[in-house]
Amino acid sequence: MRELMIGIVCVAAAACAAFLGAPVAKAESCSFELSPPQLATLSGGLVQVTASIKPTGCDGHARPNRSTVCVSSADSSGKCAQGFGWDEVRVYADPIGWASTVSNGSGCFLGGKPLANTCMPYGPNHSG
Repeated sequence: MRELMIGIVCVAAAACAAFLGAPVAKAESCSFELSPPQLATLSGGLVQVTASIKPTGCDGHARPNRSTVCVSSADSSGKCAQGFGWDEVRVYADPIGWASTVSNGSGCFLGGKPLANTCMPYGPNHSG
């Protein structure tokens, strides 16, 4: 019975705090966008597979601090690129095994209390 009363009091207190406009703790995080692999013709006519990852927004005081994007296929070990902060990161690789190429990535941000580095995986995105 005591646990039930404590639960009711806690729910009532949270409802009152929300009604009175008290600040409610919000998770701090960042979102990232990973592109699928695609063919790109570079200067000089060189054809490469490319993919990118970029931060798209953050909540609270969170800030992006590192992004990694990779492309790989069944016929190649792949290639990765890394960037920092709000920069878009792009990787280029030879188009070996283009039909089976995938992009993967991770987006890391600094935020929360206590302050911590958090990384989230993105992908796989398939070519085509």
